[in-house]
Amino acid sequence: MKINISAASNYSSSTGLDYSSSTASNYSSPTGLDYASSTASNYSSSTGLDYSSSTASNYSSSTGLDYSSSTASNYSSSTGLDYSSSTASNYSSSTGLDYSSSTASNYSSSTGLDYSSSTASNYSSSTGLDYSSSTASNYSSSTGLDYSSSTASNYSSSTGLDYSSSTASNYSSSTGLDYSCSTASNYSSSTGLDYSSSTASNYSSSTGLDYSSSTASNYSKLNCSTGLDYSCSTASNYSSSTGLDYSSSTASNYSSSTGLDYSSSTASNYSSSTGLDYSSSTASDYSSSTGLDYSSSTASNYSSSTGLDYSSSTASNYSSSTGLDYSSSTASNYSSSTGLDYSSSTASNYSSQLV
Repeated sequence: MKINISAASNYSSSTGLDYSSSTASNYSSPTGLDYASSTASNYSSSTGLDYSSSTASNYSSSTGLDYSSSTASNYSSSTGLDYSSSTASNYSSSTGLDYSSSTASNYSSSTGLDYSSSTASNYSSSTGLDYSSSTASNYSSSTGLDYSSSTASNYSSSTGLDYSSSTASNYSSSTGLDYSCSTASNYSSSTGLDYSSSTASNYSSSTGLDYSSSTASNYSKLNCSTGLDYSCSTASNYSSSTGLDYSSSTASNYSSSTGLDYSSSTASNYSSSTGLDYSSSTASDYSSSTGLDYSSSTASNYSSSTGLDYSSSTASNYSSSTGLDYSSSTASNYSSSTGLDYSSSTASNYSSQLV
């Protein structure tokens, strides 16, 4: 099976933003999965933001899965933000999966933000997968930001793959930036996979940030005795007159007698009158005895009264010891009173003849 999916989104703004986004997804599989996905997003703004983001995912498998993903995001701003983020994920497997992922995000701002984020994920498996990932993000700002974010993902498998990774990054600044990023990964089936994930991020800002984000993922496989019943929902709501009030919670629960028992919850709460105090943590754990359970999604959202409102989310989900049913969609929407209207969506769908 070979399927190629590509999406290209291009637009420009007379008041400050040129943006280009493209996504390419390619894979084939005789009995397993070969997959390649890449995303490139580039734009610049005369009023304060230069941004470049690219994602490359490549892997092949004869009977299992080899995967490699990397993300690089770089931009700078004349009005106060320098940012650089990169993610590298590499692994190969003869019959199972070996995976390594690392993320480093560093930037500083002349007007009030110093930020550093790093993620290190390393594991290997001769016939399956052992994985541990943790993320710690800490920064402070002389003009109003205290931030702490941590993510812990742990799993192991003797013959297949058990994987869960989640990252939450959120910050805000009284001088021009409100930002929220979260990642949730969840799914699995011992005999196949039916999965659907969608993310919607919407916000606008007049002087601060009003934001609402919700994610709903629902699927089931075979009576649920040998597959997966899953339900995931995320609700994020906050409003701000001059600063930021935010509350986000995610609950994911499902079980399988032969494939997957999973529970994931995320709670993010913070408020700010002129700055930000924030704490977010996410824990995702699951395992599978016979094949592969994998799901990864990323949502990045922020807004600024001085020229940028941004939201980006990505969801990647697949796995089956005998086949594959996959559906992923991403919707990112934001607007700004001073210079940016943006909407980007990507949908990737494929299945395997062995299902």
